[in-house]
Amino acid sequence: MKNKNKGFTLIELLTVVIIMGLVMVIAIPSVRNLTYNNSQKKYRIHEKIVDEAVKLYVKNYRGEFNNETADCFNIPYQALLDEELVEEEGITCSGSVIVRKRISDGYNYEYYLNCHDEAGTLMHESDPIPLACKGVNGKFKVEYTLKQDNENGEPYKEGEWAKHIYAKYNSSSPYNLPIKDMEYSLDFINWIKMENEEHTYTNYNGNIFVRAVDEGENISEATRHLIKGDSLGPEFRLVANEDVLLSKDELEVSIDKNSVKDNGVGVDVNGEIYSFDKGESWVGDTSKVLAVGTETPIYAKDHLGNISIVTTQTLHACTSTALKNGTQGTAKAKEILTGKEAWVNGTKVIGSMPNNHGVQKTMNPGDIYMIPEGYHDGTGKITVTTLDANTKATAAEGNILKGKNAWVNGKLLEGTMPDRGNLDWKPTKSTTYEVPAGYYSGGTLDSSDAYTAGYNEGVIQGKSSSTVTLVQLGTAGASPNAGTSTYNLTELGYNTTGVTESNFFATMDLNVTDRSETGMEYLKVSHSYANGTVTFHINGSHSGNNTSLGGTITFYFIKVG
Repeated sequence: MKNKNKGFTLIELLTVVIIMGLVMVIAIPSVRNLTYNNSQKKYRIHEKIVDEAVKLYVKNYRGEFNNETADCFNIPYQALLDEELVEEEGITCSGSVIVRKRISDGYNYEYYLNCHDEAGTLMHESDPIPLACKGVNGKFKVEYTLKQDNENGEPYKEGEWAKHIYAKYNSSSPYNLPIKDMEYSLDFINWIKMENEEHTYTNYNGNIFVRAVDEGENISEATRHLIKGDSLGPEFRLVANEDVLLSKDELEVSIDKNSVKDNGVGVDVNGEIYSFDKGESWVGDTSKVLAVGTETPIYAKDHLGNISIVTTQTLHACTSTALKNGTQGTAKAKEILTGKEAWVNGTKVIGSMPNNHGVQKTMNPGDIYMIPEGYHDGTGKITVTTLDANTKATAAEGNILKGKNAWVNGKLLEGTMPDRGNLDWKPTKSTTYEVPAGYYSGGTLDSSDAYTAGYNEGVIQGKSSSTVTLVQLGTAGASPNAGTSTYNLTELGYNTTGVTESNFFATMDLNVTDRSETGMEYLKVSHSYANGTVTFHINGSHSGNNTSLGGTITFYFIKVG
């Protein structure tokens, strides 16, 4: 009996595969274009929301934007999220909004946003953010790591002593700009730029303040840490007993314990911290007898193991009486130049006279300079500047209050600026007051009545900030002379207080068959608003000789509050 179940032949299977391949080649570009268009549309809608949020942000922090030295400002996008002025749905963005002052009045807004969809796909990529704009309300800090000695050392615990403290710093700017410099200060006044993000501190005991500066000259909060570094050994001196004569040219030499001190971690003067054999052994006995003239090194160390070395100097032994009689003199330590030594009446005197070398000093007119006590080598110079050079300034008579005077570029100027006292003004709606030039000592500008009358349009009374919500009113087909679409907000249940034409816009998703012509040239959408009713007008001249125009127009209402 024959089997009636019949399978597909190889030719039939190949035919099906080829047909499916052709379908995929045609369909995939269309799907990609549709996905791209939807992403761009979602970004444009989100940018509209951000635009309204930024305007509310500027109103809430208007004092930050009255800086006379800046004409543009950098608002981090994150600040809008933190203030809950923007909610992200299906889109995640980062970056900044640049607010620029207009020459006449108001602001222009520029958006530097990088946005991704829920799958992490890039929807919009911005140009580089301008560097010269002043940052607003962005706070950032410096993070740091401290190690002992170097980057591979043990972690350093602040407030404890170490020979060297290695520090590594990092920071990121909320204004989405690169970090330009790291700076540190010992007094929070004078700041020193680091060569890079790493720094090693040594021989310092106190606070270190560190801050970051980004490419826009925005400065971070200062980070403080306590450093105690000491890589220097203790100070000490040797003493010789001249009355104990061992042999010719040999004296008893020992360490003066009372002279041993350390300005860093400290030293145990009674401990086993002394070595007379180049560090092979350490003892607490300081009365080691040495043969003077051998220049033997003597060591002492502090609590961190930092070592200092003092070498015995060649001395010629003689009785104390003979030495005294042979070295009679009158000089005292302060009468011998510092760093120099001399024998006076049997005693070696170490000079303490200050060496001022050649003093270089520039004085301003009227200054008094006290010549420092001590030695001057004859190369010093004291220069007095001229009054003109010392009073360089830019003010004119009109910049100085009348009845006052001041020196400018060597001349005494009498002020001509009028003193107008207090300025008190209470405007009504739609009034303007021209303020005369001059100095005002105070006054009151009371705009409460004008505010109540609606003087500040666009701000909802009783609220310092509002929530922006995007409402889709409806759609229409995209074709020339499509007519109008009208929506009554009151009937739709929306509050029309403060609503103006700026609360509405439309987007067009067009299909144009001829790519050499664009449908935007033939179709325009405008709108008008009055008495709670908005009307969208759709019109165009023609569809072009070779153009077929279609698609969808969507109408939106930006609801505030």
